[in-house]
Amino acid sequence: MPVKVYDGTNWVTVAGDGAAGAPGTSSAIATWVKTASGGETSVSGTGDSGYGTLSYTVGQELVYLNGVLLDRGDDYTATNGTSITGLTALLANDVITVWTVTAFSVTNALSNSTLTAKGDLITATASSTPAILSVGTNGQVLTADSAAATGVKWAAAGALTYVGGASFSGSSSQSLNNVFSSTYDNYLILTNLDSVSTGANIIYRMRASGTDSTASYYSNIIYNELSAGGTTFGNVSVVNGSGWKVGDLSSGGQPTGWTMTLFNPYRTVTTTFESGSHGYNYNGTNIYQSFTGGYHGVGGTSYDGITIFPASGTFTGSIRVYGYAKS
Repeated sequence: MPVKVYDGTNWVTVAGDGAAGAPGTSSAIATWVKTASGGETSVSGTGDSGYGTLSYTVGQELVYLNGVLLDRGDDYTATNGTSITGLTALLANDVITVWTVTAFSVTNALSNSTLTAKGDLITATASSTPAILSVGTNGQVLTADSAAATGVKWAAAGALTYVGGASFSGSSSQSLNNVFSSTYDNYLILTNLDSVSTGANIIYRMRASGTDSTASYYSNIIYNELSAGGTTFGNVSVVNGSGWKVGDLSSGGQPTGWTMTLFNPYRTVTTTFESGSHGYNYNGTNIYQSFTGGYHGVGGTSYDGITIFPASGTFTGSIRVYGYAKS
């Protein structure tokens, strides 16, 4: 007996060969029919013409007597797959029908074992050649790539991916651990400063395995300060300091922020940076702009974190770190 589905226009056979249902064919549902000669309490072997030898899947059989469904365990016993026993003695010309669901396979079906891990995707390397693409890392998106074996790959979502950050209030320092890794070479750091307890420079230090590096910071600050009394230009060089000065804010000054681009903090090469702060109100009257760049003189160290703190007092604000995609 064939199994069919409706495709919207026609009924299409998806399993079974359309024969009379003889067991042993590729049918998903097999039918066996036997006409009794009288007195039988069990049936087995060859059925009526065209129905072959009785074979059923135990627990998946339906037994009918003259079209009436019998109750398994009460009206009959079916335990060995080749005979039906425990019947009330049959009368001559009684018809026993056995239906059973037989194991079958669908051509080119993918088994459950093909997927071996959470997030696995079914893709293809060529026509009729399925393949598995394992899940990417957190924050990545699926994108087309003709050079990839499967034609798709996991990649960073856009040029920047958020990797970590923190908000702080009335703190003397704020550290971020495990924000730098081999996933990215370069990072964007955004700092928003709402207030400080006293006027102070804001300092950054590189951090490895939970410990700050406190020496060999080199930088140069170029600033432009506009006030009611005129304009002041200048620069300040820091040679072998204990951290990079990137910005400052006076107590009572307006909230401000600045950007830092950090190059190669995790790689064991010299870490460099550039930073800018623009147009914030300094000490209530002055407009102060600065551009800073520099490097860390400790070579061969891989840094996984960073610390920010005011040179004195406490501060309130936030810091956010984003990784630049390598490609």
